Amino acid sequence: MEIVEVFIFVIGAVIGSYLNVLIYRLPRRIDSIFTRSRCAFCGCKIRWYHNIPILSFIFLKGRCAKCGYNISLIYPFVELVTACAFLYFYRCYGLSIYFVENSTLFSMLTVLAFIDAKFYVLPDKITKPGIVTGILFSFIKGEEYILPSLLGLSVGGGILYILAKSWQLLRGQEGMGLGDVKMMGMVGAFIGVNRLIYVMLIASLLGLIFSLLSFIIWKRPINKPLPFGVFISTATIVEIISICLRNG
Repeated sequence: MEIVEVFIFVIGAVIGSYLNVLIYRLPRRIDSIFTRSRCAFCGCKIRWYHNIPILSFIFLKGRCAKCGYNISLIYPFVELVTACAFLYFYRCYGLSIYFVENSTLFSMLTVLAFIDAKFYVLPDKITKPGIVTGILFSFIKGEEYILPSLLGLSVGGGILYILAKSWQLLRGQEGMGLGDVKMMGMVGAFIGVNRLIYVMLIASLLGLIFSLLSFIIWKRPINKPLPFGVFISTATIVEIISICLRNG
């Protein structure tokens, strides 16, 4: 591994550490910039050398340095996966706008997926800036990307909005939240309308499979709301990785 790749990996791990902050704090409405990290159990402030991505978890054996409370495996997982994703995109695109774009989208999707999985909510603080960011990237990349980005936003958000409202009118209950609508619009703004179609198909298939399996195994009601943001994230990550593979 070259020294630049080591640097990219470390940067990815550091960003992954901040993604963990967002995942924990956004749904709890805690400041994610100026407030120091604390143990979720005893509330003690975490010292900087106990907050080194991946390594601190290993050295502390997955426990709080003060109270011994178990630290969730989600923290090192997000840090490691983000570091690997950044390294992967760097190897595909080098230090280019495409590397920055894919790394940014991956980071946003990671935060949204983990929050939605636990809280069934997709924060506007990620989706709304994400829509603007996706469009800005299209302007930076060139004129041929602008229209697909705008159409991706319109189609992604528009189709889910129509489906959500139709379901609500027919069944009298919410089948899909506006958070999913905004998230799909964000994804469309990033990847464009053509690639968005594949994402929507994959996400719908994943949601259907999960719904059927959870009904068969855990007797989960079919009509119970799904954390659809998890499936949108998964489908989008599959799509951007597959594009990277084809380009490589």
